[in-house]
Amino acid sequence: MAPRESKRASPDEIADGIVDAILAGSLSSGQRLGEQSLADLFGCSRTLVREALARLSARGMVEVNARRGWFVVQPSREEAEEAFRARVAIETGLLHSLDAAPPRAALKRLKQHVSAERAAVRAGEPGPRSWLLGDFHVCLAGCLGSPV
Repeated sequence: MAPRESKRASPDEIADGIVDAILAGSLSSGQRLGEQSLADLFGCSRTLVREALARLSARGMVEVNARRGWFVVQPSREEAEEAFRARVAIETGLLHSLDAAPPRAALKRLKQHVSAERAAVRAGEPGPRSWLLGDFHVCLAGCLGSPV
C-alpha cells in the first residue's frame, strides 16, 4: 500500500487502500492487519483505521479476532464459488437491463482492460494480474452505467 499524501485519510480512503492492496497481492489471505501500522501509513488515528476495517468486515473482506486483531479473510472454496455465482448473476442482470448496446467508448475501455489483464497474466505479474482481474467487474459495472 502506498502512503497517502500529508492530508488526513478518511475511513473510505483507508478502506480503498486496503482493498487495492488485497487485489494487488500486497496483502494476502490470512495476513494480519495492524491498526497502528495502518494508522502510521495513512497518517491518521487508530479510530479511523478501526472504522475502515469495520466497513471492510461488513463487506466480508476482513475479519476480527477479539484476542489477535484484524485479518484479511481466507474464503473457503465454497464461499469463493458462491461469490462467483453472485457476481455472474449481477453482471448478467446488468447486461440484460440495457436498453441498447453499450456505447463504443465503453466497449473500447473494456477491451483495453482485458488486454491489460492478458498482458499481466503473460508477464507472470501476480500483483497487477490480481488487481486487474478483480477490477474488471468494477470496470464492467461502470461501463454499463452502474454507480454501485
